[in-house]
Amino acid sequence: MQYLHHNRNVSTPDRQQHTKIEGDQVIVNALALDITHGGDERYWHIDEESRSAELKRVSWLEVTGSIDMIHLEAEATYKLEFKIRMKPGADGWNECPVYIMVKPGKGKKFIWAKVTLNQNEGEQRVPSDVQFTTPLSTVDDKVSFALLDVWNQRYKNGLVIEEVVISKVPVTVAQSTADNHV
Repeated sequence: MQYLHHNRNVSTPDRQQHTKIEGDQVIVNALALDITHGGDERYWHIDEESRSAELKRVSWLEVTGSIDMIHLEAEATYKLEFKIRMKPGADGWNECPVYIMVKPGKGKKFIWAKVTLNQNEGEQRVPSDVQFTTPLSTVDDKVSFALLDVWNQRYKNGLVIEEVVISKVPVTVAQSTADNHV
């Protein structure tokens, strides 16, 4: 079986035009993501104007992407969120967990969280608790991330992926104090 992937053959410069840096955030819109079956209009609608991807109907949800780590500060903590929304009539998400995963560089293990999406209409950010720390050197490395449900095999629809947001986590006074006593 051949899977159609949206953006599988998009070059790095083209992907970079769909990635922007705003302060301590890196924002990747849906046009820069690899989406299994994303090239097939029966399953996904890729909206070039709004830079979003709308799920029509799939049982295999696999959305992946990556950014060059050079965009991130070395030895800093970041959180990963998918900015999504549910369309009216979205279905198949009840009792259907998805996995948010991030791999902060070569040789690192995936950090993941199992989350249940809110099937109610409207914009959501999921999740806010997937965090990772960048290594000492961010040169020639990537942060890879994914939104997955490849095990459930239930059909789902109505999900719109707007963007992926990678935000620097502010260092709290308590963390700074604890770090100074190590």
